[in-house]
Amino acid sequence: MTANTAKALPHLIAAALIVALACALYLPFLGNPPVFDDAFLYSGDKFSYYATHPFGLEQRVPPYFTFAFIQVVSGRMEAHRIVSLAFHLACSLALYKLLYDLLRAARQADRLERSPMHG
Repeated sequence: MTANTAKALPHLIAAALIVALACALYLPFLGNPPVFDDAFLYSGDKFSYYATHPFGLEQRVPPYFTFAFIQVVSGRMEAHRIVSLAFHLACSLALYKLLYDLLRAARQADRLERSPMHG
């Protein structure tokens, strides 16, 4: 095992744990019906707008876009859940990386501040 591999191993394990936990939460419920306020999208009110506009000034336009677009492309709730899982995983892994980088920078700043060369 190389030094780089040994250094990356804890992060790979953490990423695998994040993926495993997210999949354990999402996969059993792939076929569940729409919940909360997503059911209104099936009513037809602004459905074509949301299916063709990924960005806008209204609230929740990007999530409604993905919902409407996936409905047009696939029409299956499982596809909605898988796309949602992918977005949640991407956000979780990006947050993990951000927190890691912030903690590493804070540690380096602390070491620099405590060094004898620092006046």
